[in-house]
Amino acid sequence: MDFDVIVVGAGPAGCIVSRGLARKGIKVGLFDIADKINLGKTLIVEIENKIFTKVGISLPSQTEIPYHSLKFRTFSPKGKQAFELKHTGVTAVYLDKFVKRLAQESQKAGVLFFGGYKAIKPIVSEGKVYGVEFLVNNRKEEIRAPLVIDATGFNAELVRKLDPDLGLLYEDDPNDVVIAENSLNSIHKDKAKLAIWEERCGDDEVWAYIGSAGSYSTVFFHVSLEKMQSYILIGVKEQFDVPISALMNKFKQTHDYFDKKIYGAFGKIKIRRSLPRLVCDGFLAIGEAACMVIPLNGSGVASAMWAGHLASEVAAEAIKNSNPTTKNLWPYAWKYQTGRGAILATYDAVRRITEKFTMNQIETLARDGLMSGEDFFNVSNAQFMTPSLWALPKKSYGALKNFWLIPSLTKMAGLTAAIRFHYNSYPKEYDHKNFESWQKREKQIYT
Repeated sequence: MDFDVIVVGAGPAGCIVSRGLARKGIKVGLFDIADKINLGKTLIVEIENKIFTKVGISLPSQTEIPYHSLKFRTFSPKGKQAFELKHTGVTAVYLDKFVKRLAQESQKAGVLFFGGYKAIKPIVSEGKVYGVEFLVNNRKEEIRAPLVIDATGFNAELVRKLDPDLGLLYEDDPNDVVIAENSLNSIHKDKAKLAIWEERCGDDEVWAYIGSAGSYSTVFFHVSLEKMQSYILIGVKEQFDVPISALMNKFKQTHDYFDKKIYGAFGKIKIRRSLPRLVCDGFLAIGEAACMVIPLNGSGVASAMWAGHLASEVAAEAIKNSNPTTKNLWPYAWKYQTGRGAILATYDAVRRITEKFTMNQIETLARDGLMSGEDFFNVSNAQFMTPSLWALPKKSYGALKNFWLIPSLTKMAGLTAAIRFHYNSYPKEYDHKNFESWQKREKQIYT
């Protein structure tokens, strides 16, 4: 098989970058461990509405959307409502249905899809990636191309195995991993009506409890009498003492309107800022394989789509010039890191501080307006968490009322400002010494 580009992983990132490259006349092989029928995880994800237009993808169809919400309500660990929103700027989507559509679009553009291929390792020679070694039908097969793109998600099958000398240093830290489980169930209608009447849930409302299962945790659920279904998502840090299955079972027992499970999955999510370096000679990383996930909520689909879009533009030009070197692929890294990467990097700083808070401190943030609907909207839509003028008085009052939180809040503000400034200085062109200096400073800021 002969390709200009090998893309490993047919998720949102892999499909978007493949489609973009194929439309520019690049010969692309898209490889995934799953076949066409089983592409995509059985997860419900929330995707920023604005990203579809930015990457040229039509909005999700009704068959791809599991639920609509009339209201989003967020509660403190002890059940006090912190805020509510009528519009969050995101759409809930069945990930597997969405991915299958993206894969079909990529194939219509000319991408060649190969299912049943498990990536073993990148093929590297003299500091350049030349291809991928796969396991297929119990035999090893080497496939070569001038450019390899790792879009393998959480497992980061190729990035993890690159020689450190190539510069994409993948760090495995248990503190950067969240375990999440979601479950879409049918409901007992009468019991659901009673729960709504007793204000234990709302009809076509999303309720989210923050910090009730550890400082970094979410219990997120939705009930629909019209669709006769209810959805629950629970996310906790990997080190959490109680198994997530026990938390899920306890929730369903407490909320007795849940009936048979009809959809859902369990998995791990990387919640740190993106890898500082995203490319090397003959290689490029996108999506969760490059740690492009919003650190405060674990959402990564929109980041993956945006990275795939940027990568296709830069990689196509490099391939057409027959020179996919670090230098020629670098504009992709610069565009991502000075844009979305900078925003998510500030979130990583906020996450690292707030995850050390106790449940009572999280309760205070919610109770006294230090955690607001505006903050939630900004995070959901990957915007800097800069408070508007109308929000400042309430936040200032909340800080003064809880003066013991002021040192942490001051540190958070200073750190996010420093990170934002630093990411804006990400080298526009690749120079080894300049980048090494930038990366060293990045580590110092986070230490």
